[in-house]
Amino acid sequence: MRVPAPDDWWDSPLETALVAVSATRHASSHREQAERAVARLVRWQRDREPRRISADAAALALAAQAAHDLALTDPELARAAIHAVDDLARRGDSVVPALHLALAAWSLDRVQPDRTLAPWPTILTRDSTRRGLAGPLVGFTRALASARFDAPTVVRDMLNALPVSPGTNDSASVLWLLTATVERCSGDIDRNEPGLQALVDRRAELTGRLAQELDRTAFEPPDVHDFDPDVDDVVGDGVYISRLEALLLDTSLASSDPEAPWLRYEEATALFGRQAAHERVLRVKTAQRLTNTSAVFTAVMGITIGVSGWLALIALDVGARIAVPAAILIAGFGVALAAAIWGTARGGKVFPAAVGSFGLILSIGAALVIVNDALAKPLFPDLSGLIGGALLVALATLVFAGLVAVVRDRDESRK
Repeated sequence: MRVPAPDDWWDSPLETALVAVSATRHASSHREQAERAVARLVRWQRDREPRRISADAAALALAAQAAHDLALTDPELARAAIHAVDDLARRGDSVVPALHLALAAWSLDRVQPDRTLAPWPTILTRDSTRRGLAGPLVGFTRALASARFDAPTVVRDMLNALPVSPGTNDSASVLWLLTATVERCSGDIDRNEPGLQALVDRRAELTGRLAQELDRTAFEPPDVHDFDPDVDDVVGDGVYISRLEALLLDTSLASSDPEAPWLRYEEATALFGRQAAHERVLRVKTAQRLTNTSAVFTAVMGITIGVSGWLALIALDVGARIAVPAAILIAGFGVALAAAIWGTARGGKVFPAAVGSFGLILSIGAALVIVNDALAKPLFPDLSGLIGGALLVALATLVFAGLVAVVRDRDESRK
């Protein structure tokens, strides 16, 4: 979710500062937005506009973090933020929301790395006992202020203290706290540590739930009707989150990966249509190569078996009048079967059909020769002439089909 920015100010200092931080966590294309927001916050601070309230103190800290992440060195802004947060930490819980102080401590984590300097000692001396979501927020704040960040303890405390299924009003704060905890602890403990993975899984579950519960209308303020005692629903039943909560969600879910541009429908159709056509051509060519290989293998195997059978029959003292036709029978059948396989890859072209017919006539003719010689009274007195005539017709058909195939292939290559 990206908040639209017609200028460099978003209703309040805290929201403007969250926009600046969120923009630094997005892709580099958002840098200009972050720089505009930081420049406006610097003017706000220089003009002595910040008030002595928790929201403005958190805004100064967030602005200092955004300036630090953008490499926009501003010592005066950093000093003002540290002073404001130190002053905030001295006040009681009744005037210091736990979320504001947690945001401020998270923002100053890298801006003020020395834990012996303000505001960290003041934060550690706070005597704060909170219930509900404020408890883990205070615990995270104190962990950041400690001289040594105890990541395993923070992970364990978060798993025990954070609500498993927070309500819609707390979901944005819980998601931000989960994100901040995971990012801060990942640098100190193994990413595969079970507790840290459990926090990551809980964050993913909450993100998935919010993706289902929130739609465009959730970011639009509800219509508040005039008071009517006869109307029970004066606000509406829809889910609504404030701009601050929306910015917390955006900060938590921001990705530094470059944004992928959308394609128009026509562009997508043209792009993926070309890719699909190319894939279809590749599949057809691959299938043709496999079929041709199978056809050649079948023909070679048929001829090999035929020759082997002829040699075996000769070795068994079977006469040549039986051995030769038997070999031709097997070889011819192999050629016919290979031509049938080849024809499937060629789309039933004429030449494979002619080759198959020639091989089949060889097989039938050889079988007739074997049967005719085995009978005491031959069925065909002039069988050789009959077979010879059939072979001549088949050979002529084969030559004609070959010429047709050559001419057709030449025409297709010219096209």
